[in-house]
Amino acid sequence: MIRIGNTLARYGNNLSRIGNPSSPKPDISGGTVTYSGDYAYHTFTSSGELIVNKTVTTVTYLIVGGGGSSVKAVETPFNKSSSGGGGGQVVEVISAQTLNPGTYPVVVGGSDQNSSFNGQTALKGEQGGILAGGNSGAGYLGGTSNIRSGPGGNYSDGGGGAGSDYPDGAGGNASGITSGSGGRGELSYIKFPNRYGGGGAGACAFEGLDGSPGEGGGGAARTNGTANTGGGAGGSSSTSTGYSGGSGLVVIKYKYK
Repeated sequence: MIRIGNTLARYGNNLSRIGNPSSPKPDISGGTVTYSGDYAYHTFTSSGELIVNKTVTTVTYLIVGGGGSSVKAVETPFNKSSSGGGGGQVVEVISAQTLNPGTYPVVVGGSDQNSSFNGQTALKGEQGGILAGGNSGAGYLGGTSNIRSGPGGNYSDGGGGAGSDYPDGAGGNASGITSGSGGRGELSYIKFPNRYGGGGAGACAFEGLDGSPGEGGGGAARTNGTANTGGGAGGSSSTSTGYSGGSGLVVIKYKYK
């Protein structure tokens, strides 16, 4: 009985030692981590750091710039409105990248700010003007040509902000008593199909009609762009208040098993 007791005690000590090994570090850490199938996703909704502990060769990522804001309206006999802000640029790197061990800064831009990661920058959307909406950076795979906004009308209606869907994200023209609608944002497949960088709607004062927000987080008239979509702000019809573009986003994907 004594031998058995001693033997169990020794086994117990061994089990104790085995049960408390030092935990291995994950290959990558930082942001909010989710898993789907063989892939890990690190999502940054604000600026931070991606820490790579072991070389990873299967990295792809999405970067969305901050949406453009809208300005206060300026009241004239024929106008009291402003236009929608442009959607932030959408950069999606879909060819596998290699990240070596180290710390990588992740910058998520707010309204009117660029976002960046690993040497790539997604440009901010431009601020909407009194009549002309804000321009957007081109979307998808890091295109650099700007997409133009819609012009404003002659009276009380603002133009729509441009979206990031290159080449189809132009902001809508104001027409008659209807303000321009925001342009469509770019479609990304990094995690699941979703659009980012929609343009903000133009606002209309007096008896006119507001434009519609651009798909991909664009703000309706007199509202902010949607957070973490890079959507442009909706136009204003107030002489005291403009609106903010939606903040950007960075999503990093890699195969972890």
